[in-house]
Parts: sequence; C-alpha cells; structure tokens
Amino acid sequence: MKGLKIFRFKHIRVRLAIMLSIFVVLVVLLVTLGTSYISSREIIKQTGDVSEQKIRIITRDIDEKISAVMNQFAIIRDHDELQRLMIQNDSTPEEAYERKRQISSILRQYAYSDITINSIFAFSLDKEIYDPLYLIPPYSEIVSKYQAFDEFIESGEFSRLSEPTTFPNKLEEAEENSKTTITYFSEYINHEDYTKIGYILINIKKEHLFIDIKTFLKREFDGTYVINEKGNVIYQTGDLIFTDEIIRTVFQEPNRKNDIERIDGEKYLIYSENLRNYPDWRVVGVMSYDRVRKNAIALLKISYFVTGVGIVLALLMSLFLSKKITDPVLEINVAMEQFQKGEWPNKLEATTNDELKSLVQGFNNMMDKFKDLIQQVYYEQREKKKVEVKTLQLKLDLLQSQINPHFVHNTLNAMQYLALKRGAYDIREMIQSFNILLRASMSVGKDYITIKEELDCIKSYIKIQGYRYGNEFNVRYDVDERFMQYKIPKLILQPLVENALYHGILPKENEGTIVIKIIESAKGINIRIIDDGVGISHERINKILEHKGGSTMTGLNNIGIFNINERLKLYFGEGYQLGISSNSGIGTCFYFDIPLMIDETFVGGINNV
Repeated sequence: MKGLKIFRFKHIRVRLAIMLSIFVVLVVLLVTLGTSYISSREIIKQTGDVSEQKIRIITRDIDEKISAVMNQFAIIRDHDELQRLMIQNDSTPEEAYERKRQISSILRQYAYSDITINSIFAFSLDKEIYDPLYLIPPYSEIVSKYQAFDEFIESGEFSRLSEPTTFPNKLEEAEENSKTTITYFSEYINHEDYTKIGYILINIKKEHLFIDIKTFLKREFDGTYVINEKGNVIYQTGDLIFTDEIIRTVFQEPNRKNDIERIDGEKYLIYSENLRNYPDWRVVGVMSYDRVRKNAIALLKISYFVTGVGIVLALLMSLFLSKKITDPVLEINVAMEQFQKGEWPNKLEATTNDELKSLVQGFNNMMDKFKDLIQQVYYEQREKKKVEVKTLQLKLDLLQSQINPHFVHNTLNAMQYLALKRGAYDIREMIQSFNILLRASMSVGKDYITIKEELDCIKSYIKIQGYRYGNEFNVRYDVDERFMQYKIPKLILQPLVENALYHGILPKENEGTIVIKIIESAKGINIRIIDDGVGISHERINKILEHKGGSTMTGLNNIGIFNINERLKLYFGEGYQLGISSNSGIGTCFYFDIPLMIDETFVGGINNV
C-alpha cells in the first residue's frame, strides 16, 4: 500500500500527464497491433482478390481462344459445298476418292488460315477419314488407333476437347513435352434434317492456345495448372510440381478463393475457376503463402518503428496538453467553489482559442442562464399563483351563484298562481323545467356540457319565463344538428339569454325576439345571442367587460358578463373572448368563438370530425 501512495499525486496536472501518457501509449500499442494484424490479413485478402482477378483474366483469354476454335467450326459447318460433299453418295471408287480429296482441300484451306490450327479432318459416321493421305499406311493406323476419338464417339457428346496428344503423328508412348496437340471433336449435322452425318476434328497447337498468357502465368503464380474434369493436366507452368494424387484431391474441389492448403509440409494459397465456354476445364493458380506474407512482414516492421516514434511524441505532447487543459479547468473549479458558497463568480477570461475557450464561455453562459432561469422561475411562480387564485375565484362565483333564492321565490309564486288558475298539468311542466335549471346550476365538478344540454337548459328557462311574462318575447334557435355533440362550458349561454331578456326585451315594453345562432368559424364554432331590445351604450359595454359596474341580475344566477368573458379566456386562452355589439333602440349581439371539443378535447375543424 505504501508503494501505491507514490502514484497519488496531489496536482491534477501531474496526474493528467501520467494518465494521458499511459492512455496514449496503450492506445498506440493497441492500434498498432490491431492495425498490423488487420493489415496483414488485408494484404493477404487483397493479394487473393488480385490473384482471383488474374485467374479470371487467364480464363477469359483461354475462353477467347477456345471460342475462336468453336467459331471456326461454325464457319466450316455452314460451308455449303462441304455440306454437299459430306452428304453425297459415291457410285465408283474414283468418285469417292475425288470427293475425299475435295473435302480435304476445303478443310486444309481453313487450317492454313489460322496459325493456332495444325490440321482439320472430316470423318464419316464409320470413322472413315476424308483425306486421301491418311487412307494409306502408316497414317491410317494412326487414325484408327486414336483412342481419344473413340472415347468421344462413345460418350455421345456433341463436342469435346481432348487432352494433349501427338496426333496426327505417331501415337506411341511419348514424353509430355512432345504432346503438342489438343483436338476439338464435334459432330457434323445435316442442315436439312438435322441428322448426324459425320465428325469434324480440329487439331489445335497447345502452345498457341496458351502463348499469350504463358509469361503472365510464370510472373504471377508459383505454379499454374489447366486441368480437365478427370483431374488430368492439360497445361502447366511454374516451378511447383505436384503429383497426380495432389492434383486430383486438391485441385478438383469446387472453385476456391484464398484457401490455404498444406502440401508436402508447405502452405499454399490456391485459386481456381472454370472456363465459361468449356466448363470441363479449370484453371488453378498456386502461390506460396510465405511469399504473400513477405509484404505483410515488411509492413509490420514499418508499423513498429512508427509506433516507437509515436509513443515518444505522445509523452511529450501529453505533458504540454495537461498544462493547457488544466489551467482553465482550475479557474473554473475556483469559480464553482465560489458559486457553492452562494456567491455569483466573476466572468472568466479565456486565454486560449480552442475548445477550452468554448468551455470557459460555456461556463459563463451557464451562469448567465442560471440567473435568468431563477428569475423566470420566480416570475412563473407568481403568474401561476395569479391563475390559481383567478380559477378559484371563478369557481367560487359559480358556487355562490348556483341558486338565487329570489328567483326560486318568484318561480314558486308563479307555480302557486298556475295551480290555482289552471290545474296540475301546467304545474307539472313548470316543475320539470325548474328541475332542469336546478340540476344545471347545482352540478359541481362538471365544467363542460354538450351544446344540446345547454340549449335544453335555456329552453327550460324560457318556458318558465314564458309563464311569468306571457307573450312579451319570442326565442328562435338557429343551430345545425351537427353542432349538438360538441362540448361547451356550463352556463355560458343561459346568463347571456337572461341578460338579453331582462336588459334588452323587457325594458322596451313591447314584444321582442331573442335569436340563438351557432355557425362554423375559423376557430371552431361561433355563438351569437341576438336581441332586438333597447340596446347598450358603448360606455356601458366597456364597463361590463372591464368589470366596472358589471351586470346585476335577479334571475336564475348571478353569473355576470365579466365572469363569462374571464371564463372563456381561462378555458381557451386570450384569443377567445366575449364580444358585444349594440345600437340603442335596435338591439344587442353577444358573440364569441370556442374550439370544437368532444370529451373536453380539441378536435380541429368540423369537416375533420
């Protein structure tokens, strides 16, 4: 434990320098080792990708050569004279000899036109050669003993490429380097009935088939093989010589890419790809794994040298950076300690022009925003208390105005008068209307009701007042049925109707009309209470809305016009207020907008509901 205390440095600058140095060294080592490992694998992968591309180039070149031979056969196949001669039946030995001579002459001209081709022969279905020279010994024996030709006929294939042979020279056992011919066998078809009438053999010079890629193969690969489906070698280059057993077990596997194979104790990368024009042949490239790793090892040495230099520079830079970083941090620490004591610190001065400057400026901005935030919180708390007080005041007004004893007294007098004058049915109807008003006025905790419920309340109120004042007024409802489902603040219309009756219609001493109109507006719906009463002066309107001598009522409740206006602003915001338009002797219109609401939730325009 005592030994560990040596590393417990008091100053942050020293600790930061040591920690930064250790961190940088570890990062450099990890990055170097990781990069070296990844780079080594990437070099091998890229070498493999390049080698794969090279194999494709080789296969494409061989494909083009084989395709040229096939095209040459196609030209020979379409030769009309040759077609006629192949079909012709001979009457005499002389005619047969002449026909074979002509066929041989035609095919010899095609052979002379292409340096890749040694010779071209035509055969009958009975394997009789149409060339007078090869009808006599020893050439006739060479043709009859051509085993590859016999295997082709027995296979039933339309065309095939042979392995390297000495044909059309002697076929006795020969060295591999003397097998310089590859034969292209193909059936010869009658153009008219598509029956087989013979065979065409095109003898290709093996060296010319691979001459364009020979140098390329030796330079790019340690060993290159072209093998057939049986695993027999058609062509090979390079210093690596593998046994037939290795070729059959390794090279005949499916296409290989970046595969590492251990052969005779050595590692080799093997790449292979089939020819497109002749899939029975495959090109196999072999490269020594140690040869590929030489480039990776050279890269590793360079990486280690760069790592050493980087560590030394990192140590020096960590000492310098620790000082540049810690100076502003220490100043901020002092300022934070001052702030914790409840004192506002002075603004810090940025001495650098980098991220540390942003840190210092950020600290200063944070202190400024902290001051603003505290002031904003104080302000919002004051405003919140004002709103809560206003809300409580409005709810108190509603509670206080639920039942007006004077109105109840007048209603009961009217009910008694009707009971004496008319009988029980009118009394029952009046009592029902009165009960509806009482329920609407006394419902506590329910701020919103539907427009239909509010209109039912007004109708009950009008019915009661109709008994009281007779035919001194009429009420007309101009409301579309689609608005009935929407919510509205409770007792928001009834006080306005009551005001229109008491202060508009009744004072003019003759019959009047009150219109309740609800229409669509940009904000939702627009509600208007219109009367043709005595009207209100502009001075009186201003006093009502400013709560200076507000409306005094002796009806169902004491909810004044100012109270309605404040409730609208409280529920929906300052954009929703009560408006009053009036002309003396003509009438008054109370109007306001409210948003569309279902279940006390704003739902947007009517067409969207």
